[in-house]
Amino acid sequence: MNQTSTTFPRTAAELAPPQAKRRTPACGDSFNEVEDVILRRRSVRTFREKQVPEYLVQRILECGRFAPSAGNNQSWKFVVLRDPALIEEMTEYTRKWARWLSKAMDPTYPGAFTTRAVAFVTRFLMTRFATSAMHPTGLAGLAQLGSGELGLWHGASTVILLLVDTRGTGDPYLDAGIAGQNMVLSAHSMGLGTCWVSFAMFLERSRKYRDMLGIHYPMRLASSIAIGFPAGQPDGFVARETHETAWIEAGGTRRIVY
Repeated sequence: MNQTSTTFPRTAAELAPPQAKRRTPACGDSFNEVEDVILRRRSVRTFREKQVPEYLVQRILECGRFAPSAGNNQSWKFVVLRDPALIEEMTEYTRKWARWLSKAMDPTYPGAFTTRAVAFVTRFLMTRFATSAMHPTGLAGLAQLGSGELGLWHGASTVILLLVDTRGTGDPYLDAGIAGQNMVLSAHSMGLGTCWVSFAMFLERSRKYRDMLGIHYPMRLASSIAIGFPAGQPDGFVARETHETAWIEAGGTRRIVY
């Protein structure tokens, strides 16, 4: 694979406009621009074929680089994929893993080689020791990916892989997630669409992709972000369940806020 080195043509400090004093909103004020981007952002799973200009990807990466991290350790590494053939090859590799696991854990999946009894025991054990992996949403997504009903990166023209340095202080995976959210929000502020895709972690199973992407100790693949021009206008407020928040004031007064 050919390797060349390029640098971002301008630093974040050079691109930033003169700093203006932040205004504290009054009660009842409309959301400011940052809040609006956060609240209107939604995951996009339908993209146009148009490639994202490199300078926009660089700006997105710069926002990720400026994310807070424990001790400013920045225990992450970003890998950008823009080769359609490679993205499709990785998608098919991941789809094969999804198909195999679905056959192993779901007796109703076409071509399943497990029985209901074996599947029950397998799910019971994995629920005890790998709870998040057995969430119904994840299992349904796995089956859809394996059958081809669901894409991996949904036709996005650019993919950013988030790698973590497991030696980092604190929680490197949390830090990588914060950096990723910075990139997601910056992309949406530019009119782009994004989608978090953690099924990409199957790529770690391949020596070929580990070598290609630099996934060797101490690095691990945490997740990935699909980025592209959305088809249509998908952004908008999405109904969210309201969660209770324990609110403790001075003197120990406690109340529940929704």
